[in-house]
Amino acid sequence: MIVMRRLKEFLSAADLFYDDGERILREANCPVLVVRNPEKVEKMYDEIKEN
Repeated sequence: MIVMRRLKEFLSAADLFYDDGERILREANCPVLVVRNPEKVEKMYDEIKEN
């Protein structure tokens, strides 16, 4: 699984096509989870890791 931050907003189709994050979403051979609040996810991960 790939976990990545929310994608930025694009101004043109060309920007969307050449963006690395967008390409990962389209071409990944595994699940991709996009998070909107990476700090909250990091805190949750640390809590799970401790247990």
